[in-house]
Amino acid sequence: MSLILNFSPIGFEDSEIKVGQLPYGKDGEEALKQLREKHNTTHVFRREGADAILAVPVVSGASLLGDPKSVRLKHHLGLVAALVRNALLRYLELGNREVLLSLTGPREVKRPEDGIPRPLFLSLHRDSTFTDMTYLTRQVFTFAAHSWRTFLPASVPVTIQYSNLIANALGHLSLLDRWNPEVMLGRIGTTRWML
Repeated sequence: MSLILNFSPIGFEDSEIKVGQLPYGKDGEEALKQLREKHNTTHVFRREGADAILAVPVVSGASLLGDPKSVRLKHHLGLVAALVRNALLRYLELGNREVLLSLTGPREVKRPEDGIPRPLFLSLHRDSTFTDMTYLTRQVFTFAAHSWRTFLPASVPVTIQYSNLIANALGHLSLLDRWNPEVMLGRIGTTRWML
């Protein structure tokens, strides 16, 4: 039997999957938030009723969190929606060597003026002998979203963000009468002074 989810037809076959079940409890909202922050690249979490959280590993090798439980997808359409959303927001394989990767998801888009995420197009060179696009995509995601200025992912890759910060700071410093650019060749040039 093929099932349809939401108004945009996404077909999937009903099956039974293994998930982890964790207690929701009195501090459930905070526990759910912490689980998502800690395991956002390896698991999808969904509140199940009043007293449980379902945890689904979405990458190979990710451990099962909580007590093991089997669930049928057709009885957990909210969980299916969360899994589909995670897959679409994080990356979409276009072929063996091409991927669309989004660096922002529902937790990072805060206001209507943020718009929808703009994905990166990743294309693996045809001569590359390493072809694990999932691994490479996760590396790009992890590196690109790292920022020393905030706990949230950066809006642009840090290689671009930090270059812009350095150029901006040096541009302002060059306007000072006593500024000596050779100072940057010393110890301060090896620090994160631009932050």
